[in-house]
Amino acid sequence: MGVESDTLININLGSYNTLLGKSYTEISAEGRSMHKSQGFGDSGWRGNYLNYFVYMNGDPAKNDLFSGIEISWDRVENSDEVSSLLNEANENFDAENPSRIIPLLLDAYNKVSNLSNEYWSQIKGREILNLIRVCTGIWIEAITEERILTPGSNFLVKAGVVNRSDLPFKLEGIHITHQIADSSMDKILMKGDFTEIEKEIHLPEGIDITQPYWLENERDGAIYNVDDQSLIGIPEKRPALLAHFRLSFNETKLVFSTPLLYRETDPTRGEVYSPVAISPPVTVNFESDLYLFPSNIKRELRVTLRNLKDNTSGLLRLNAPDNWKIEPSEIDFDFENRNEETQFSFFMFPPDKESHDEITAELVIDDNKYSKSFVSISYDHLPLQTVFPKAKVNLVRLDIGEKVVNKIGYLHGSGDKIPYYLHELGFDVIILTDGDLSNGNLSQYDVIISGIRAYNTNKRMDIYQEKILEYVNNGGTYVVQYNTLGKRYANPGPYELKISRDRVTEEDAVVKILKPDHPLMNLPNKITNKDFAGWIQERGLYFPNEWDDEYEALFEMNDFSESPKLGSLLYAEYGDGILIYTGLSFFRELPAGIPGAYRLFVNLISAGKNAK
Repeated sequence: MGVESDTLININLGSYNTLLGKSYTEISAEGRSMHKSQGFGDSGWRGNYLNYFVYMNGDPAKNDLFSGIEISWDRVENSDEVSSLLNEANENFDAENPSRIIPLLLDAYNKVSNLSNEYWSQIKGREILNLIRVCTGIWIEAITEERILTPGSNFLVKAGVVNRSDLPFKLEGIHITHQIADSSMDKILMKGDFTEIEKEIHLPEGIDITQPYWLENERDGAIYNVDDQSLIGIPEKRPALLAHFRLSFNETKLVFSTPLLYRETDPTRGEVYSPVAISPPVTVNFESDLYLFPSNIKRELRVTLRNLKDNTSGLLRLNAPDNWKIEPSEIDFDFENRNEETQFSFFMFPPDKESHDEITAELVIDDNKYSKSFVSISYDHLPLQTVFPKAKVNLVRLDIGEKVVNKIGYLHGSGDKIPYYLHELGFDVIILTDGDLSNGNLSQYDVIISGIRAYNTNKRMDIYQEKILEYVNNGGTYVVQYNTLGKRYANPGPYELKISRDRVTEEDAVVKILKPDHPLMNLPNKITNKDFAGWIQERGLYFPNEWDDEYEALFEMNDFSESPKLGSLLYAEYGDGILIYTGLSFFRELPAGIPGAYRLFVNLISAGKNAK
């Protein structure tokens, strides 16, 4: 913009935080590197790193971005004493004896509770309460014997507390959500003494099941509908089951709360805590998210029922549009014990014409209807997540034309599921190993496909490349899916090709077919604009923006107000074979069951056969 840097406000992002022992650029790199599925790993910058800000509108900043913005206790009325007490606590903090500042924190807690500003009173009250807990080493826990609970059931809770400071806190009572009466107590918590009670709790029949707040309502396209707007921004829904520990010190009353948790000892990870989940009595999971019907031949659909409550019986049925026939129409089930599982089979008879439909599973138990699946998401770096999505599956009757390809070699990239869906269409898909690509006979494959970001994630692609291009030169077909601008990126073909950040993020962007008579647009399926209907999330990403004249661009597309992008699908002949590079998001569209995406992808993998 032609502005001198010394006239701008700047922030040194490379500043070093002495408490954390890291600079903010290092912390930023660690955060970015947690985007593991996106391949966003980054190295941290150490040293000064200035970020400049240009004044555009509003009140101009003078020295820094917070100029004129009050961020101290001065913005809270009658908070002078609180501010003074916290400053004194900070000055007198002793890491060897953190409980030394407890009297100051207790005084500050009482005064914060009396502030007229309810917003800051609640926020700072919680923060000071947590400071009191960590400075005294007070540990509280409420442990259940089962991780999954069901409405109407009884369960046992062990609630315990230990004071690890020299200060004589008094335990006055423990209350657990849905406990009929408080457990009143009058016990001095001496240093190191663990105090525990056991209580049987009854969950009411009408209690809501556990669900992330953004999944409680049906999604409207890409929009999540959240009834309680105050939840937006928090990572999880607030726990439905809590234990509250009422403690006192002199005249100050304190309530420490903790969610009910399930605890287990893992042989390698040690002590592991998991959130307690409230589940329907029985859940139903389909074996797959998508069933493909390339012909009118019936297919078996298997569902798994998981029982989470003793002595449960009912009826299972599938609900489908009238153009699909289901046998049997319904199945009885009967469970004696919780945590039992059983599998049932239905047969689906597809319609004669192309159709993309959704069916749901429904359980009828004591006149109550349930339609939830059970999904557990487990990663070491995250708390165990349990969600109950709607029990549904997509059925797609599609016409993919004459199948001229049989044996496909697939070179895995960054975890896409395309091999599974090609297998569903009846293709013989072989996952290529290092041995196959180094010393194997590639000529046995009608086509070889590289998965998304294979050239970014596979360190041996440079070694495989010569053999793959030899395969193409001798008459093979090689389909390369998108790669990013990474350090490991290598040109996947024999001709110049430069990847860019070009993309089309509007899933309904108009697609112009540049060469409608090209074999790739006609065999075995005639590709028209109808084949781009219903795509999800995007058209594609990381399109090339420069390429050799040997490549032919087959599509033109762009987001609103953006320049036309020609690099979504490039076709080239090399020797007796064919190389295709595509940034189109088949890795999203095929799992979503988009018929047009399947028809186009079948054309890509059939290119070599149809050119002969």
